[in-house]
Amino acid sequence: MLELFEKLKRDPRHYEVNKWIQGYLEKRIFTKWSMASWMLSNKELEQMDALSEIRGFLKDPKRANFPPGRFIEMIRNLLETWILHENQRAEKKNSK
Repeated sequence: MLELFEKLKRDPRHYEVNKWIQGYLEKRIFTKWSMASWMLSNKELEQMDALSEIRGFLKDPKRANFPPGRFIEMIRNLLETWILHENQRAEKKNSK
């Protein structure tokens, strides 16, 4: 798995690649997530509460009272919000 991650990091189509968590799981966390990319405007990103929460965590990851597994939950919330936003955008585009 680490070899694949390093290969993706070197791929010029990818940028700002970061490893947030490393480990093994019995099942996938993001079962409905495919490797896809959506371009959101800065305004859209600023309005995503899930992203704001992650930014706050990254500023002070050692803060007290942070429950185990919360970071994974925050990432899941971000992706679900992002997917919902993209689906709504696609529906608007298709209804025109």
